[in-house]
Amino acid sequence: MMFLANLSKATGIMKWFEEQDNKFNSIEEFVKNFSDNAPLKDKYLDFCVAGKEYENKSGYTAYDMWLPKAENNKYAYGEEGSDRILKYDEARHLKKLEVKPVDNFGDDDDDFPTPGKTSSDFNLD
Repeated sequence: MMFLANLSKATGIMKWFEEQDNKFNSIEEFVKNFSDNAPLKDKYLDFCVAGKEYENKSGYTAYDMWLPKAENNKYAYGEEGSDRILKYDEARHLKKLEVKPVDNFGDDDDDFPTPGKTSSDFNLD
């Protein structure tokens, strides 16, 4: 409910939000109504995201992302162009994957069999 209230403030529909008070029996009903009827058409938000790099199962760098906590009366999202939105700062908002030195590249390429016979048009000498 707090998120929907904050989203309503950020998009300028707080009056509509307050008019919905005591109209629904559950948060699920309210959320459905918000999704179906909130006057959000043509409303845009700017966001600041935070995240952290990690190595996924395939060995590629991937990211977990979230909205950062508010700081100094600035927030993770707000009305488009607002000066109350956190400015992205890589040093604070992105935890980089620790770079580890490479010890070796493996020795699995040393196990290739030596061919017993080569073609007459190809010579390894």
